[in-house]
Amino acid sequence: MITQSYTCMSREEAKKAIKRTRRLLMSADDDAVSQRLDLDVALDLLTSGKIAYGKHHFSIMVYSPSLESLVADTNEISNALNNIGITPVPAEISLSAAYMAQLPGNYNLRPRKGELSSQNFVELAALHNFYPGKRDKAPWGDAMALLRTPSGDGYLYQPA
Repeated sequence: MITQSYTCMSREEAKKAIKRTRRLLMSADDDAVSQRLDLDVALDLLTSGKIAYGKHHFSIMVYSPSLESLVADTNEISNALNNIGITPVPAEISLSAAYMAQLPGNYNLRPRKGELSSQNFVELAALHNFYPGKRDKAPWGDAMALLRTPSGDGYLYQPA
């Protein structure tokens, strides 16, 4: 199960975050000149109101039938994320908070929030469709009806 959230930051708070990141790159004597230039562009876009910045939270809860398959599935997901430039960090100390943050009403428990531009969030979050339901192998049985969603797609309904 994938959970993402995004909370907009004030423009001043976002400017401070960008400037802090730029200072860290410079003090670390990082040779990535393009990253510093990208931060300058981000600061310009933010100041001109073309993008916003916010606190982003992303978590994946992996379900598996056994401990062995859990390790294998987690490694497969980690490799896939690494291949697209996302470095996953398993929740150990914040495990219960990470789980609870996936449930409505526990927004304050989100672990490892990071600053992210609204443009990057749009590219990460697939907010373009509705959950289609599950046809079979659900804990409470097979789907008994196909309902229409507001987007016109089908939703496989299973009574609880």
